[in-house]
Amino acid sequence: MQSNQITATFAQVSKLYVFKMEKYTKGKCIEEPLERSRVPIDCLPETFLWMKVKPNSKLRNLLGLATNFLKDEQVVLWTGSGPAVIKAISCAEIMKRKFNNLHQITKLCFRKVTETWDPISDGLDELVVEREVPTIHILLSKDALDSNELGYQPPGDSKAFQGSGQNPKGKNSIHSGRARNYQPRQKKVTATGKEVKFNSKFDDPKRFTEQRDEKILKRKRESECEANNGSLKQ
Repeated sequence: MQSNQITATFAQVSKLYVFKMEKYTKGKCIEEPLERSRVPIDCLPETFLWMKVKPNSKLRNLLGLATNFLKDEQVVLWTGSGPAVIKAISCAEIMKRKFNNLHQITKLCFRKVTETWDPISDGLDELVVEREVPTIHILLSKDALDSNELGYQPPGDSKAFQGSGQNPKGKNSIHSGRARNYQPRQKKVTATGKEVKFNSKFDDPKRFTEQRDEKILKRKRESECEANNGSLKQ
């Protein structure tokens, strides 16, 4: 006799988790397959490299394959679902830095994931949970794409930021404000002639010089007084 099935959404199951999910074990997990017809990009070409990124995929392997493909071909499609969304975005951004003439179209959608939970105790029915996972598709192409399509980004000009050491505002670096206010460390000399480094941001060189001169004069006066007292005693 087959056991009955109860279909519920992920939100409904999460409410019952505290009370009943400890009596279930996770069974099969069926993800909606990635097919060309389900990619929400209208101008998808006939030939392209489809990089399906997973959470455990290594960036070195993904980027190596995509880089070798783009040397001779034109289009690469990056796809990531759930935890792999951030990794897919990182791969696409790295590819845009290696190839400056890439047109981009980005689309967001959802994939349906069906999970089954098998009961441990008798008298319970099998649970079937359906949830939607966010998915991103990033199309990179050397050829021009439809600029009117939603999510289109033209190739960026990154040459202005490379090799010149200046940003578009004409400053020396990103931290130009910090560099402009930077004051190098100075050296101060004590009464004994020993050099001590200090930070000019917290210490005042002029004030230190005045204190040093006062100490030197004080010691001279003390030595003169001692000499005069010694001559009077004799």
